[in-house]
Amino acid sequence: MQQQQREHDEQAVSSSDDNLEMEEDDSSNPTSPTSASGRPTPDPLERFLEAQQTTYAGALAELVAGRKRNHWIWFILPQEPRPGVSEMSRFFGIANDDEGKAYLRHPVLGPRYLTVVSVIHTQICRNSVPARRLMGSSVDVLKLRSSLELFKRIADAEEPGQQELHTFLEQARELLDALSEEK
Repeated sequence: MQQQQREHDEQAVSSSDDNLEMEEDDSSNPTSPTSASGRPTPDPLERFLEAQQTTYAGALAELVAGRKRNHWIWFILPQEPRPGVSEMSRFFGIANDDEGKAYLRHPVLGPRYLTVVSVIHTQICRNSVPARRLMGSSVDVLKLRSSLELFKRIADAEEPGQQELHTFLEQARELLDALSEEK
């Protein structure tokens, strides 16, 4: 039990995000978040907005500076939940394509995601920053790849003609190619 607690503590996002709580009896359902007050959030995407409230600007600044240093990847670059992964990964996992579409279409989360991907694209594909150095670890490079694959698949299914999504798709393809070459 103490080992599990230590592992969980190591994965804590930051002291300002420690107030996020998981429903103990439904931890396998990533769309059942609770707010810091312990009440269910009316919008499943609210969990991302709460987490990004105090960390998004810092996360973006880290990427612009060329190195991720803090623990924010779960809610800035979300991916599909996978069995056997951390509680944070399950909590912030995108439950299905509909939730992924809603994330991309969200007036705050969508533009933030596209901005972060654009900065990552610039660093890796234009400035030749190694992905592992930029993301801070090989594990976070895998999470980046997983997030890009998820949202690329979702954006591919969206209506053509949205310039932001067209740009994202080009950047995601280039990034995925670069990540494959960097292995």
